[in-house]
Amino acid sequence: MLGDLSLWSSLSTLSVPTTIIVGSRDDDYVAHGERLRSLLPRARLTVVHGAGHALLLEAPIAVADAVANAVANAMANALTEGAADASIDDREPAATTRVTP
Repeated sequence: MLGDLSLWSSLSTLSVPTTIIVGSRDDDYVAHGERLRSLLPRARLTVVHGAGHALLLEAPIAVADAVANAVANAMANALTEGAADASIDDREPAATTRVTP
């Protein structure tokens, strides 16, 4: 069944920049975010201090800033990577950012 399908083991094969944004008061999603960040080679995790599950309602500016930073980083990396065959190891490492709205 599709409900039993787990793709966690395939995440390390993805090479796209990924931004994960979670609220610090949403323990389950912080744990999922940390797991995703550890498995995705180009992931960045942003933990918004004091926010819970409803990030867009609780901390819209922090979410917008995280998305804007992700886009800016992706654009900068695209400009500096040069050759299409650049290895993943040359790209930005996984990171966790903690912000306070």
